[in-house]
Amino acid sequence: MSTRRAARRTRLGWEVLGVLLAASSSVVALAHGLAGAKRSLLLDDGDSVLLPLMLRSIERGEPFEWGMSPVLFAFPELPLYAASAAVTGTVAAALLLNGVLNVVLLYALLRYAAGRVIRTRPEQDPALVVIRPVAAAVLGVFVVVALSLLESRPGGNTGEIASLYLTTTYYSGTVMALVATVGLVAHLAGPLDGRGRRILLPALGIGLIAAVSTLSNPLFVLWVTAPLVAALAVLSFVRWRARIRDPWWRPSATALALLAGSAVGYLARHPLQRFIIADKNEYFRWGRKT
Repeated sequence: MSTRRAARRTRLGWEVLGVLLAASSSVVALAHGLAGAKRSLLLDDGDSVLLPLMLRSIERGEPFEWGMSPVLFAFPELPLYAASAAVTGTVAAALLLNGVLNVVLLYALLRYAAGRVIRTRPEQDPALVVIRPVAAAVLGVFVVVALSLLESRPGGNTGEIASLYLTTTYYSGTVMALVATVGLVAHLAGPLDGRGRRILLPALGIGLIAAVSTLSNPLFVLWVTAPLVAALAVLSFVRWRARIRDPWWRPSATALALLAGSAVGYLARHPLQRFIIADKNEYFRWGRKT
């Protein structure tokens, strides 16, 4: 019993260390941005202060008359900022806390995805079962932070995209949804390795994430749904042709959950069209501009 308790403490220690490293790295990235040209992007830029303005308007009970771009930032951006604002005293503090939460959540989602992908053996040291996915997730966060430290130009339209993840908008929520979906897809469609896997809850999770993410940002369909469905179709066909023991239909069922969720989210945008004033041609340009 004492050995099990020690093993649990060791695993918990590694998990806590991963979270602390992710949070610390987010502070480093934010400090770099605040000390340089990214300060305005983090605290004063029009897109960055959109959610504070919206939340204040909602709190005052004002009628919702906002004109939005095709991206609504409804989930998870608005709930994350609302939570940050609830425990801070100023807009600047809420925005910075939101940046920390973004990075910590990215770590948590990478940790989950890594745990689904990195294989373990029954005879393997139990500590390695935790250390490897934690290390992989921390490395992923460090890469994002390192890229943000290399960015030094002001504004959000410079091609320097790592720093944008620290903001309340600029598609940070869609990045989180992408990583979460990849982890759930790996859980559902990955090899069974002799172990049974729950199907219903992960499938519902995929559908729910796809629905709310597409509702908030239709680019989720291009970033996540389309490439994953194509990959799952190929995987299903290969398993069927090769007669692999893992059920060939699992990738197909996973793709169906992803497609259904995306369809629901896209249809749910229809009642909100009156709030979306941006022209789609501003985002999709097929011809040469003269």
